[in-house]
Amino acid sequence: MSVYLFSLIHVKMYLNTFLFLTTLLCAAPLFGQEPLELNLIYHCQFAGPQQDEELYAFRTDVRVMQDLVAKVLRLGGDLEQNFTLIQTNVANVTAVVDGQRRYLLWSQDFLEKASPLEAHASVAHECNFDGEEEQTDLSIP
Repeated sequence: MSVYLFSLIHVKMYLNTFLFLTTLLCAAPLFGQEPLELNLIYHCQFAGPQQDEELYAFRTDVRVMQDLVAKVLRLGGDLEQNFTLIQTNVANVTAVVDGQRRYLLWSQDFLEKASPLEAHASVAHECNFDGEEEQTDLSIP
């Protein structure tokens, strides 16, 4: 009887610990994303549905967008990158001018599904956005 009672106490203790840890993990914020606070008044979205109100930045080491931007800037005449790349929950690629800073927000989901032409066109289009008016001097030969 005492062995049974001892085992029952251990099971209850393990169950309580499991429930506590599960609750703690579920209540913790997702570590792979964080809210992105940008003023979206001056933005240009390549295509698709209206911009989400809440943006989240994802921590990533994906080089595909960095390589794509470098290629587009090189094809545009060895232009200098004057914006920060941020992987977010946008529909495709969006340029944002917030104060004196420029951002290129991008969706990994879009890049994985886009054709090479769509990917290059979206990046070229958004690299050209200056927050005031579209410029037309950046093109892919």
